[in-house]
Amino acid sequence: MCIKTPISAIEVDDCPNAGGLTNLHVIRRRDIDVFPTVDADGVTISTAIVPKTGAKFVPWDFATDSGEITHKSTGDAGNQSVSMEVATYVPKGDPAIDAVIQKALNGDFVVAGRDSNGNTRLIGDAFRGVKFEHDYKGGKKGTDKNGTDFKFSGEGFTHVPYFYTAALPV
Repeated sequence: MCIKTPISAIEVDDCPNAGGLTNLHVIRRRDIDVFPTVDADGVTISTAIVPKTGAKFVPWDFATDSGEITHKSTGDAGNQSVSMEVATYVPKGDPAIDAVIQKALNGDFVVAGRDSNGNTRLIGDAFRGVKFEHDYKGGKKGTDKNGTDFKFSGEGFTHVPYFYTAALPV
């Protein structure tokens, strides 16, 4: 059983702490009709995001054990903000992957990632989406792996990635 206590009261680590992402879903920010307000705790959204008619979050497939969400504070004291990033890896290259890359360039996205502990986090919000980046490498020799590192990232947020507990419109 995992005990939830204030950080100052933690004495024994009796909670599982698995890393990595288990799934990822992406939507263009412009395709969101209603982005709900944050709950009273300031870090959770428990009301469902409502996409515009015909839009939805779409799954983003990636290699097992290659997905990660990170966030950190940036800026000087008194003027700090949060940068967010979600990174994945897709092995090999093919026309379908390159077609996705072509369509995603210059996009403004909101990304929902579920971690190995079952939490869904949102990267991006109603006011600021995250940009898409990719880095394909074909490998220099036969023993090198080939594939694409994908990243969605943004800066200047006034909050950490929200915990999202409502149903994700997929």
